[in-house]
Amino acid sequence: MNTLGLGLVWWCVQATLFLLAGLAVYVVSRRRGPAVGALTASATLLVLTGVSLLALSPWPVWWTPARLGRPPGLRDNVADAGKTVASARWRPTEQLTDADEPTPGPWAPNAEPFENSTAGAGVNDGTGPAWQTVLDQMQPEPARQADAQFVWRWSGFVGLVFFIGMSLALVRLLLGLWVVHRYRAGSLTITDPAPAEEIRQFAADMGFRRPIEVRQSHQLGAPATIGWRRPLVLLPPVWKGWSREERRVVLAHEVAHVARGDYPAWLLAQFSLALHFYHPIVHWLTRRLRLEQELAADVLGARLVGGRELYLVTLTRMVLDQTAVNVSFAARPFFSTRGTFLKRIEMLGAGKAMHHVPWTRRQTATLFAAMALFGLIVAGVRVQSGVSVPVQAGESQPAVDNKVNVGNNDPAAEAQNGSSKLLAETKPGTSEPPPPAIAPFDAERARKHQEAWAQYAGVPVECTNSLGMKFELIPPGKFMMGSTAEEIEEGLKLTQGMEAWFKSQAPRHSVILTQLVYVGVHEVTQAEYEKVMGNNPSSFAASGNRKDISAGTDTSRQPVEHVSWNAAAEFCNKLSEQEKLKPCYDLQGKVITPLAGTGYRLPTEAEWEHACRAGTTTKYWLGNDDRQLANVAWVANNSHYRGTTAIGSFKPNPFGLQDMHGNVSEWVQDWAEPTYYEQFMKDPAVDPLGPPQGTANRRPWYKVCRGGSWYNAASICRSADRCWFDPSDASEIVGFRVVLS
Repeated sequence: MNTLGLGLVWWCVQATLFLLAGLAVYVVSRRRGPAVGALTASATLLVLTGVSLLALSPWPVWWTPARLGRPPGLRDNVADAGKTVASARWRPTEQLTDADEPTPGPWAPNAEPFENSTAGAGVNDGTGPAWQTVLDQMQPEPARQADAQFVWRWSGFVGLVFFIGMSLALVRLLLGLWVVHRYRAGSLTITDPAPAEEIRQFAADMGFRRPIEVRQSHQLGAPATIGWRRPLVLLPPVWKGWSREERRVVLAHEVAHVARGDYPAWLLAQFSLALHFYHPIVHWLTRRLRLEQELAADVLGARLVGGRELYLVTLTRMVLDQTAVNVSFAARPFFSTRGTFLKRIEMLGAGKAMHHVPWTRRQTATLFAAMALFGLIVAGVRVQSGVSVPVQAGESQPAVDNKVNVGNNDPAAEAQNGSSKLLAETKPGTSEPPPPAIAPFDAERARKHQEAWAQYAGVPVECTNSLGMKFELIPPGKFMMGSTAEEIEEGLKLTQGMEAWFKSQAPRHSVILTQLVYVGVHEVTQAEYEKVMGNNPSSFAASGNRKDISAGTDTSRQPVEHVSWNAAAEFCNKLSEQEKLKPCYDLQGKVITPLAGTGYRLPTEAEWEHACRAGTTTKYWLGNDDRQLANVAWVANNSHYRGTTAIGSFKPNPFGLQDMHGNVSEWVQDWAEPTYYEQFMKDPAVDPLGPPQGTANRRPWYKVCRGGSWYNAASICRSADRCWFDPSDASEIVGFRVVLS
C-alpha cells in the first residue's frame, strides 16, 4: 500500500471513528424524541464534514506514527528513543516538470513495518491535498525490470474511482439544487388567501417571524418546503380538492419544517453524503435524519391542528389519495417519498414519535461543542505516510501536472530560495515539510537542512546504534550527479586502463532523492565487523596478509577491507537481526537480491554521492584543488601506499561524514552499467536504484564502488568517481559503510 492507498484508508477510518461516536450519541438522545434525534444526526453529519475537510489541510496534528518510535537499535544520548524517520519524505508535487513522480525504492522508509507511513497527506499523506495525491499516484512508474516497461499503481485507480464517485455525488447534488430552483421558478401564484393566512397563523404560533411564501407546482405530487432565507411551501395541483382539515394538516407540517430549519440542515447532510458516498453509516444516518425531521414536524403540526388522532387520520387519507408524480432523479433527495409517508403513519399510529422532551439552548450548544471537540481530536490523528510538499514559491517554474522542475538551469538560485527558508522555525511533527536540500549550499545550510528535517520527523540529527556505530541524518534533496566532460578528460590523461570507469561517469545529470536516510559517519571498522561476523578478513590486521605493515598497531578502528560485496550484504543482515530489524537482503539465491527490509543496507549510488557532495558541486566536497585533498582524506599522496588508517582521522564534510574520499573504496548497492547515466540526459533520476543487473567489462553482475582509497591518486577519489568489481571478489582497497532508512 502506498501513500494514496493509506491516505484513503485512513480517511475512511477517521470518518468511521467519528461516526461510531456520533451514532452512540444519536441512539441515546433519540429517546427524547424525534426533534432531539434530528438535531443529533444533523450535528454528527455536519461535524463529520468538517473532520473530512480538515484531512485536506495541514492542521491539526496531535499525533502521527512518526512520534511512536524509531526502529529498534537506534539510540541517542540526548533525544529519547521515541522517534523515527519512517514517515518523513520529500514528495515534490509542485516542482516537477520533466520527472516522473518519485518512486519509493525497496528500502524506502515506508517499507514494512513502517509501510507507507506520510502525506500524503496528506491525505496524503496523510496531509497533502487529496487531488494532488491522486495525480501523483496515477503517474507511470518505471518497472525495475530489464525491459523497463511501465506499470500503473493500483491505488491510483482506486483513488480515481473514489474521486469519480465523489464527483458524481456532488454533481448530482448541484443538479438537484438546480432542479429545485427550476421548480421554484416554474411555480404558480395561489390567489386563494386562505393558505397564506393559515401559514402566517401557524408561523406566529411557532414563533417564526420571517415571511413564508406559498405557491403551486404542477411538477410535484405532494407538498414540499424549499429554501432557507426565502422559504417557500410548494403545493401540488390537487390541493384545491383538499378539505380545510387536510389543508391545515399539510400547512402546519410544512411550516414546522421551516420553523425548525430543516431545509439547510438537510442540505448540509446531502453535502456530507456526497463526500462520504462510500460509507454505509452516513447513508443510514442521512435516511434517519429525513425521518426524524418529518416526525418532529408531525409532532409540532399535530399540536396546532387538534391532536394526534385527527392529524393521523387526515395524513392517512391524504397518502391514500396521493397522486403519483415522477420527480426528477437529481431532485429526489429534496422531496419526501411515499415510503417516508408510510413510515411516518406507522410510527405516529404506534405513538412512538409523539414523545417529545426538547433540549434547551445550552444543551444544544453543549452537544455541538462536544461533537466539534471530538472531531478535532479525530482529525488530528494523522498517518504521516508520504509528504505531499508544495515547494515554496521561487524554487522553480510553475507546476505542470504535479511534476517538479528538476531541469532548472540555475541550481544556485534554487538553493538560495529553498535553503533560506530554513531560517524559519520548523515545528516538530508538523505536516508541512521543510524545503529539500537543493545543491549548491554551504556547510551552514547543510546543517540547517539536517536540523530542519530532523525536527520535522521528530528524530535526532545524530544517533548511535548498539555497536556504537554513529549515523548522520541526510535530508532529501536534489543535486547534479556524475562528472563533467573536463573532469573525465583530465582523469583519462592521468590514468591508464580505466577508460570505461571514467566514461561511465557521464553525462552529468539531475537526481532527486525523496527519502530521509541515516548514513554511517565512518566506514565499518574491523572491530565492528568482527563483533557481527566473528572474523576479520582485513589484510591490514594482526592476522592479515599485510600484517607486516600493521605490526604493533591497533587496527580495530581501521576500516575493514578485503571484504566482498556479498559479505557486506551478509554483515548488514546479521546486524539487522541483532537489532531486531527486518533484513534488507535475500541471501538464499545464487545472486543476493534486495528485500523491502527495515534494517541496515548499503547506500544506493545516488545516496552515496548526495551524502558525499553535501551540497557542493566541485570535484571534492572541499573544492577542486587536488593538492588540498590530502588534508581531508587518506589517499596515495599521504598514505604512500602503506594501507589504511584509523577512521575519523580527518575533518568531516558538511553533513558530518568522514572518509568519504579515500581510506577504502566503498561498496554501494547498484549494479554496474557503463551507459546507465545516459537515460537521464532529458529526464532527471528520481530515487534511482541502478540497472536491474550489471553488464560492465563484458561480464555480468558487477557492483559499483565509490570514493577511492589509500592506493589511489586524487583523480580516482572524486565525489563522482566510480568503478566496479565482481561482488564475490575482495580487495584490500575496498570496504563499505552502511545506512539505515
